[in-house]
Amino acid sequence: MHSNSSSSTDPEPCDCKPLLSIAAHVLDTHLVPALERSLDNNEEYWSLKDRSPLRAYFDSHPLKSRRPADFFTPANLLEILKDHFWIHDLFEPGNGDIVRVGDSPFKQCFQTPTIYVPDLYNLCLPHVNIVQHHETRQQLKHAAVKQELYVEIPASILYQDPSARFWLPPVFNQIICRNSDISYPWEELRRLFTAFFTAPNEHITRLDTEMYAILPTSELADFFHFKHIHHDQVLVLIKHLTKYLGKTSTMLTLCPKLKFTQCKPSDPVIFWIENLIAANHKHGSPNTLRLTLE
Repeated sequence: MHSNSSSSTDPEPCDCKPLLSIAAHVLDTHLVPALERSLDNNEEYWSLKDRSPLRAYFDSHPLKSRRPADFFTPANLLEILKDHFWIHDLFEPGNGDIVRVGDSPFKQCFQTPTIYVPDLYNLCLPHVNIVQHHETRQQLKHAAVKQELYVEIPASILYQDPSARFWLPPVFNQIICRNSDISYPWEELRRLFTAFFTAPNEHITRLDTEMYAILPTSELADFFHFKHIHHDQVLVLIKHLTKYLGKTSTMLTLCPKLKFTQCKPSDPVIFWIENLIAANHKHGSPNTLRLTLE
């Protein structure tokens, strides 16, 4: 996607350049390559022919979980077949690319005493119908991509997003943030934690300009498996203690000057991309039992 440039009469751009820089990196190096691989892997779909011996074999199998679906990719069928070869102990010892068919049910299916696994695709072709209908194939492909696509996204994109909200366990919310809110944006947490550690209080004593000690009488001493913390570790502590809840805006609503001819801020694809980026950061509650910073 290419954004339209602003004219010289436009007002000052929004303060989201760091977020956009990270987002562009995530799209280029994580999301787009993963999406392209998933689309390629789901390009072709098959269905078993009604009178195929291979279909008869699968229909007779007692476990539905070990049968292909009504429509499937070649790779999916090949993985299921290899699973069945393993169940029947048909693989050549010491050579996982050779299947000794023998008198197994696959003898009638493939009409060969041995199978070279890389040839399995071509051996399956007489038993399948290749889905040709474009709309059906697109529906199957999009459903599969939506279900299987997972992208490991760096958490830094969340910390730059002003609409992202983070939850803090009640004891720390009370002591450090004085229950000023239920959830917080990242910059607000940074401000509150920094203020807590740098100002004198009944929980922390400042040893020098960058080193703090947790007082043994503090309630925090019951949760932390350490007695000292450096100024540079405060952000690490926040990351350990918080839980990402979600966000209230998309990239296009956060940055109104960012325009794309291909889509609008309210288009479903925008929410899908945003949710995909954040999905692997919706982890469980922080572990605050004797927390370490290792």
